[in-house]
Amino acid sequence: MNVLTEFLDSYLTSVKANKDEFISKSRKRNLNDLRIIYCAVARLEGNFGLKEIGDTINRDHATVIHAVKNYNALSDVDKKFKEDYSKAKHIFRLINPDHSWPEHIHCIIDTMCLSNNKLRKLIAIKDARISINEDEILSLKNKINNYKLEFNGNS
Repeated sequence: MNVLTEFLDSYLTSVKANKDEFISKSRKRNLNDLRIIYCAVARLEGNFGLKEIGDTINRDHATVIHAVKNYNALSDVDKKFKEDYSKAKHIFRLINPDHSWPEHIHCIIDTMCLSNNKLRKLIAIKDARISINEDEILSLKNKINNYKLEFNGNS
């Protein structure tokens, strides 16, 4: 499996898109947007040929040129397009063995740091709950001891 088809499969999985629909002649907006992102990443990040990219999505080279131009125009005004491109770019870089390591490593480190921060917050919440429960247990133990003293004193 070459890098381009592996990227296509990984990209479609990440965006939860059906490959048959993606390569169909459908002109639905969401599919067109996905194709634009795919073509732009394959061309701009992977420097693949226009025909090669077009062949993977059942289109010709002109469609790929049009998609890349549309990405360039839309990314200037549509923040979501840039975000989607960035996500697809990270997927491409993860599967592309020829990509330079430093940026690739930064992507992984950023993801790990975000996950680590979320885990730290969850741990802090759990620790706070444990502390509250420990205080309640100590309070209940003290009440039991007081009842025992009262009971022993009355008998």
